[in-house]
Amino acid sequence: VAKVHYPGLSSHPDHDLASELFDGFGGMVGMVVKGGDEAALRVMERFELIRVAPSLGGVESLASMPRYTSHAR
Repeated sequence: VAKVHYPGLSSHPDHDLASELFDGFGGMVGMVVKGGDEAALRVMERFELIRVAPSLGGVESLASMPRYTSHAR
């Protein structure tokens, strides 16, 4: 993992602001995987408890690559 995007981490640039505005930090975490898209897909294939799917509108734990789903051109 090259980078993690989560305001609950003290290293996140907006951590202090999020701490002031919210009671918690939420359950969404973003990450950048070293090796690009192919490496990220390999990581996602190994998930055991997280389904790979775009948002299904529920509360399930999901993983997706917006480049290929919601942000596809």
